[in-house]
Amino acid sequence: MNRQLGSIERLRTLWQDETSSAAKHFCVAVMMVGLVAAALVGRAAQTGEDPGAIDLYSRVLDYAGRFPQKEMGVMLVSDLHRAVGPPLFAAPG
Repeated sequence: MNRQLGSIERLRTLWQDETSSAAKHFCVAVMMVGLVAAALVGRAAQTGEDPGAIDLYSRVLDYAGRFPQKEMGVMLVSDLHRAVGPPLFAAPG
């Protein structure tokens, strides 16, 4: 959790310090990816024993694999594993 707060603080500082629109667009893009990832993990945690849970996990894994920054995809998978546990290993992806 502290790592995420540190990242948010760095983005906030970049946002305030930079005047270029490219830097601001980068900040917004990173924040949006983080919000989408948090929503996906939240949804996956709610599925429980739902029959469609494995399909949802597989789709989230595919999404994580398409991140341009591999570290963000790894963090998404790590958060997903923490939220759902061993059933994640049954998902293809």
